[in-house]
Amino acid sequence: MGQGGQGVGGEAGLEPGRARRISAIQAAQRPSRIFELIDDAARQMGFDHCAVVMCDAWPVTRSKPRQFSSQPLPWQLRYAQAGYIHIDPTVRHGLRSEAPVVWSDKLFAQVLQLRREAQEAGLRHGWTQSSLDFVGVGSIVSLTRSADPLTASELQHKRASLRFVVEVAHMALGTTQPQPTTRPPIALTDREKDVLRWTADGKTADDIAARFKVSANTINFHLKNCAAKLQTSNKTSMVVRALLLHLLD
Repeated sequence: MGQGGQGVGGEAGLEPGRARRISAIQAAQRPSRIFELIDDAARQMGFDHCAVVMCDAWPVTRSKPRQFSSQPLPWQLRYAQAGYIHIDPTVRHGLRSEAPVVWSDKLFAQVLQLRREAQEAGLRHGWTQSSLDFVGVGSIVSLTRSADPLTASELQHKRASLRFVVEVAHMALGTTQPQPTTRPPIALTDREKDVLRWTADGKTADDIAARFKVSANTINFHLKNCAAKLQTSNKTSMVVRALLLHLLD
């Protein structure tokens, strides 16, 4: 890929399975059903459980997070009773950075009791990544399993799918929250819609530029405008939000 094809964020190609999942989420009426679809996607990737924490992107002690989880119910109750969300290093990391983090003894070094109880509940190996938007809402997704440590090769192979799950959780569950009535509707130009459709198919800025006989810089200009309008920071979140809002129909 040439320098002009880098643009905003990373690749966003939608495989048929992901496109079907987007359609199912678009049709879902209840947040619980949306989460079931997200949890199913996590299981398809080899994880036992999925948990999503949605809160203001501020210290969690000042917000009222919403949580969705398929983790064992006794652990969910214990986690809530002990107030572990306030000391959970995966939550703290997720509110500061969108970089993924693999669960490790080092990560939980300051909260050994939490780590031990989570492992006893079957949450031995985990992966967490967040999505933080420009309106102050953060979604933190944790995928866990009891067997088979996560390897670097597995994470690299599943990188795009993992990011897809994070962005779908953030966009789909985020749209179920009350939205400010003063926020203007999102209006994309026809060319911006075309660029996003080709981006959804996994095309680079260079690929799209060649199709429309313009420069890659022009395509990146459109992508940056889309990012600003959709209040997203990468191609995957851009495409997911546009699809869930039916802006590309």
